[in-house]
Amino acid sequence: MLAAIVSVPAVLAPSGFGRLLQPLTVFHPEWVGGRIDMITAVLGRFRERPRALAGCFGGAVFVQATIVVFYFVVAYALHLQVSMWDLTVVVPVSLVMQMLPVSISGFGVREATFSFYFSRLGQPIESALLVSLVAQALIILFSLTGAAVYIARGRRTAGAKR
Repeated sequence: MLAAIVSVPAVLAPSGFGRLLQPLTVFHPEWVGGRIDMITAVLGRFRERPRALAGCFGGAVFVQATIVVFYFVVAYALHLQVSMWDLTVVVPVSLVMQMLPVSISGFGVREATFSFYFSRLGQPIESALLVSLVAQALIILFSLTGAAVYIARGRRTAGAKR
């Protein structure tokens, strides 16, 4: 929500947002200046096409809702008494916390976040750890199967080119 509130003025006045970022060019004028110009141009295009921006926002909400449903299904499969509404708070917060550069792939940070919120909900910490680790294990498993398909497809494509 905070990101949406902050981004509205940036979309409505992209050049003003670009001027606001100009002090950052002190660090590396060419590189940072180029990035500011690129951000300003993208914000200008979003301003010209509000339907595209609304579509991006809707897509982002859909992705977040899908992730919450995934965690709910994991908790349900583990026979834990956690409501979907509780997970609509826990999961997005844990995803944001995972972005902190203090661990590898968010391990530990995600579990601490789940443990904190589950304890507030009256759930045992073991349940929080179970949901977090099982969901992450499934995500890794799904990713590895995708990697296997990608590698297999790459070999067939390389063989066809010869």
